[in-house]
Amino acid sequence: MADPSGAIVESNEGNNTAIREVVVNAADKPDLQLKAEDIVITPVSPREGDTLTLIASILNRGSQTGNIKVAVYDGNPAAGGIRRGETTIPQVLANGSSANVSFTLDTIGLTGSHTLYVNIDPDNAITESDETNNQAPRTVSIVPAGLTVALSPIRPATAPTNR
Repeated sequence: MADPSGAIVESNEGNNTAIREVVVNAADKPDLQLKAEDIVITPVSPREGDTLTLIASILNRGSQTGNIKVAVYDGNPAAGGIRRGETTIPQVLANGSSANVSFTLDTIGLTGSHTLYVNIDPDNAITESDETNNQAPRTVSIVPAGLTVALSPIRPATAPTNR
């Protein structure tokens, strides 16, 4: 409606309304998705040797589906990223519903910056209306543990002599 309160003087006040019927079809395929902000990694500033916990919220914006495989990779899977974990959402996700998945990752030997990718349906077993929103990255920097090794000379033991 244009000018609902009649504040503007017009030559014809009878043409300020229009009605249009819009048909919204139900989704015929699932649309599983996540964004980088749907991924939480703790601790925020891990040290080597800490256990990382990664929680991702998976949303379905299409028809219902279940038994959804989710994987986490160290590095982009399309470029040879290493699969670090995998889990399955067993329940059915209806349109508009979501589920959280959780991964724990060992950081021993993984110092430096790592981009972790969460990938929904990594084997493409579920036909979706949009396959381009199934993956999101999150970067974490793992600080070296700071272990140092110090060597000190040890005097060789001498055997007592019999005199």
